[in-house]
Amino acid sequence: MCLDRLDPKVRPRKVGGKIYAWKVFFDWGLKNTLIFSCVSGGVSKNKWVQEYKYRPTDKGELQSVGGDNYPLGFHAYVTEREAKKGGLCGGVHRVELRDIVSSGWQDGQRVVVAKRMKILPEKKRGK
Repeated sequence: MCLDRLDPKVRPRKVGGKIYAWKVFFDWGLKNTLIFSCVSGGVSKNKWVQEYKYRPTDKGELQSVGGDNYPLGFHAYVTEREAKKGGLCGGVHRVELRDIVSSGWQDGQRVVVAKRMKILPEKKRGK
């Protein structure tokens, strides 16, 4: 996933000092992990992960479709609705992010890029 264009005005939701967003995952992998790209291993829920451990390349930057460079990181949609619209496949999961390094637009949806991510446990729906 690469941003179509950078936009510093795009901001994730912040609640009580924590930053939340929505990530699209392809499928469940082995050992109850989520697979988020064709080049990554699985990511366990409720554990902090750092992007450098999942890089498809040694480069420290990506290039947006518009030509601007920005730091590598986990791409996550600002809202669940945007994740469902913009995500190519798989399920959508709420994540907590740290160390936001960029933001912008991907396929018409707002996206933020972070260095660290934690997949949050699913909330049980009330009856």
